[in-house]
Amino acid sequence: MISSFKRGVAALAVTLLALAGVAVVSPAVASAGSTISIANAMKGNPAALQAKATSNSRGLLAGPYWHYAYGIQNHAAGTVDGAAGYMLVGNPFLDTKDAHSLGEISVSDAAGNTVEVGWTKDPIVCGTNGSGVAKVCVFVYWWNAGVKQCYNTSCSGFVEYTTNCSVAGAVCAGDEITGTPVSRYFDIERTSNAWWVGFNGQYIGYFPTSLFTGGFASSTKNQYFGEVATKTTGYGPSGTSCSDMGTGVLGNAVGRATISTTSYHVIGGAWTASTLSMGVSTTTGLAIPAGAWNVTPYVSSVRSFGYGGGMWNSTGTAAGTTGFC
Repeated sequence: MISSFKRGVAALAVTLLALAGVAVVSPAVASAGSTISIANAMKGNPAALQAKATSNSRGLLAGPYWHYAYGIQNHAAGTVDGAAGYMLVGNPFLDTKDAHSLGEISVSDAAGNTVEVGWTKDPIVCGTNGSGVAKVCVFVYWWNAGVKQCYNTSCSGFVEYTTNCSVAGAVCAGDEITGTPVSRYFDIERTSNAWWVGFNGQYIGYFPTSLFTGGFASSTKNQYFGEVATKTTGYGPSGTSCSDMGTGVLGNAVGRATISTTSYHVIGGAWTASTLSMGVSTTTGLAIPAGAWNVTPYVSSVRSFGYGGGMWNSTGTAAGTTGFC
């Protein structure tokens, strides 16, 4: 967890940057050859809040549809201001028909204000390698009163913490995560007048609470999940996806993706072990085939789980195979 000393430094940094009139970084642009800006890249609402999204299309192809494996914990308003945990960062197969495959942590309130941090494989958000394959990178995202905003610094809102992110070799929002699969620590915590986001033990930036309707003073729902976004209906039954979730294997298999040692932060108190309700869902309205993807809690644990799978096959009629359609 981030120490109380670092939280104090973070609070001071918010004040000093505000007094200095530091502006957010200019909007990022899409990778070479892309016709969609990062500001318009697809993002589904956290699983339990998906119905709050005011628009899912973002000007892309038919669809999209969202597929989840999740752990959720609800909290009373005014009691919790943080979420954290370790995630195994995967490098799943992503079909060219689909938008992304990711893992993340999010905090939300009853008004639909949300801050997210995680890893994603997304050609628009992360760019592509020399072979045109999407990279895996760190991302942040936010919602205001249930209305989606944007990734990283592609619109005004998220402020990069340059003290850490200007250091050579730093990995911050939008930067590639190499050496996958690899375990990394992700966290979100409100300190003073901002929601701070951390990756691998370092602050990477913050969202001022003034961005959010009602001020977003606490989280009533912490979520930890994998998400796959299908942006077209080209697989058979509308909205099925043959991209992989997590690492492409089931949550109870060797090599599974994991979200572990999850915790929530009590306002004015300490980090506390989570007690998660776990499950899977899809917005297609279709039944999830046996063996497509799942969530499996660690033995005797309510705060850690494995998740993922090969999703659907190319016709959308059964479970898919890891690594291809």
